[in-house]
Amino acid sequence: MGREILAALVAVFAASYGFVFLPALYGQAGAPFDGMAAACLLVSALGTLLMSFLSAPVLVAPSVAISIWLVYIPLLSRGMSWQQMLLIFLACSLLSFLLSFFTKGKRFFEEIPPCIRTGLAGGIGLLLIFTGLSLGGLLTIDPITGLSRGDLKNPLALDSLLGILLLLALRAAGVRGAVPLSMLFVAIYSLAEGFWIIPAAPFSLPEGLDRTSFQFLLATGWETIPVGDVANLAFFLLLFLLLDVRGSQEVLLEAGAEEKQRGRRAVYGVSALGALLGAPPLTFAPETAAAKAMGLTRRAGFIAAALLLLLLLIIPTLRELASFPAMLVPGLVGGALSLWGQVRLTAFDFSEGVTAGLLMLLLPLTKNIALSLGLGFLAFAFLKVMAGKQAEVPFVLRFFAAASLLYAVYGYWSLLL
Repeated sequence: MGREILAALVAVFAASYGFVFLPALYGQAGAPFDGMAAACLLVSALGTLLMSFLSAPVLVAPSVAISIWLVYIPLLSRGMSWQQMLLIFLACSLLSFLLSFFTKGKRFFEEIPPCIRTGLAGGIGLLLIFTGLSLGGLLTIDPITGLSRGDLKNPLALDSLLGILLLLALRAAGVRGAVPLSMLFVAIYSLAEGFWIIPAAPFSLPEGLDRTSFQFLLATGWETIPVGDVANLAFFLLLFLLLDVRGSQEVLLEAGAEEKQRGRRAVYGVSALGALLGAPPLTFAPETAAAKAMGLTRRAGFIAAALLLLLLLIIPTLRELASFPAMLVPGLVGGALSLWGQVRLTAFDFSEGVTAGLLMLLLPLTKNIALSLGLGFLAFAFLKVMAGKQAEVPFVLRFFAAASLLYAVYGYWSLLL
């Protein structure tokens, strides 16, 4: 029991940065912190509980990478509201759930070239690291040189750097709880410095769900958003959900095909419920890998779900932690390292290597998963054809490349008009 409790603690606290980071991130687009945090914790606990009932213990949590893309591009850059985004979450989650009943889903996944999956995982890892470094003040935007080193005299940057160094040292020493330990150290150290305080009422019953639940019913302003932009967003969000959930499941779970299919259905179904409550889509958290090595059994999965529910009682403290986000930086970097641990490197030819490199370059620089995937599909198909290897371009990828090209033409035509 002690080992199972420890595995559950490692799993939950390694992924806990997301439950502070995501509500604060969506808060930039106007979403209430308390309601978003409560919704994320509730659906994560339910998803983790269902996976344990299915005898496939794994931590289920909202995808940080999806949220970074959606907040910075459609919400902040394109002017879409978070209430409108919830409706797209709901539609994509329900469609993913329906697609999970088709037996050809595995074939569809296998037809995506390994270089696309590798480039996507590597690019998302770099996106998390860049986001963490920017959040911690270690990276700034310079008008002349572009990216520049932050000011280490800034306490936020210094504490973030200490957290990263501790994380890397613990990982090098083989400590499986490196992420939660480094986050805990930074939280306690910055508390002692006085950069955040424990609120006068650190505990409270969950509240705020009334301001996030079913808010898509109140969404207005659809007439100002081009139909093509909504279709493009929904298409790539659906594609990313299918790739991300199945890809992480293949690495984190050792189960039969039927058990994995039931697990995906559970995640997509809970994601749909989460959209109703106001939470972003769920995936299998890569931070589970460390806990799996420690023995994340079915009973440990139940314990992890209970711990997630307990976090509902300290949302005021989570809100205060978001005011000095140094603790989140080692969590984001640790999430990237966990994600890279899932990558299976294979020998790539020139076309495949360029495609993977393009994805790894574009994702952290643009924060735009749709743009990066679309250009990756086009680059793969074009370079394979130029190399005389068009037979190596599967039908699925030809379809995605054609759809990406069609949207590019539509975007160019819209600018001309």
